[in-house]
Amino acid sequence: MTSLKEENPDLYSKQFSRFVKAGIEPTSFEALYKAAHAAIRADPSASPKKEKKADAAKPKRWNKVKLARSSRKNRVQQRKTAFLKTVQGGAE
Repeated sequence: MTSLKEENPDLYSKQFSRFVKAGIEPTSFEALYKAAHAAIRADPSASPKKEKKADAAKPKRWNKVKLARSSRKNRVQQRKTAFLKTVQGGAE
């Protein structure tokens, strides 16, 4: 990280833009990790997760709902009759 900052500042600012925005320097990484590890050792229990909103939109489902066997048979029969009507209508 330090070598990239010295060699190519534009690429450094592009790659590490969030670190730059947060004010984190390459030299402060060790202290940052030590503080995080100390906090974990002090309280190793996981923090409670936020509950999802009940009003949240359901994700879209792109696959069709399966039809019952009787519904499928009925649909096929309707298609057959429609096809036969077109064939008979064209023959006359």
